[in-house]
Amino acid sequence: MVRSIGLLVCAAACGSVLDRPTDPSVGVVIEAESYSSITMPMTYSWTVETDPTGYTGAGFMQGQPATGAGCSMGDVLSCAPSMVYSIQLAQPGVYFFHARILATTMSDDSIWYGVDGVRNLNAMFFGEPPLTWHWRTGDSFALQAGPHMLHVWLRDPGARVDVVALTESSQPP
Repeated sequence: MVRSIGLLVCAAACGSVLDRPTDPSVGVVIEAESYSSITMPMTYSWTVETDPTGYTGAGFMQGQPATGAGCSMGDVLSCAPSMVYSIQLAQPGVYFFHARILATTMSDDSIWYGVDGVRNLNAMFFGEPPLTWHWRTGDSFALQAGPHMLHVWLRDPGARVDVVALTESSQPP
């Protein structure tokens, strides 16, 4: 299902957009398993999982295998699998990246993210509260109106992503 929310339109080919208030600062909110494309260049991959519970939608995406050293900043494009979400911005603005995530250890608590193939220099660390699904807000991006690609790359094997969002608000949806 593709639906307009606020100033953004999700154009994910297989995407589903969560039902959220129509406040213009909400933006686009996408189930992680509703990616437009996915790449898996090396040892790691993203898989749809349903355990543990508490996720929204049909499941959540988890980096597999859930062990190993992960992908560092310098080798993201050659090592890390990525999920890509096609979006269309109706207006230019400053947009914040948000993710609803879960970590069970300090070894599965981070992802890389970016827009239009450019990885943000700061990884998103999930941090507290451990063992619960919760929102984290990342950095902002100044973006023009038009088509864009929202990217999520695996940093730590085992990382779990339930929902991704790009909004004009620094507060998660």
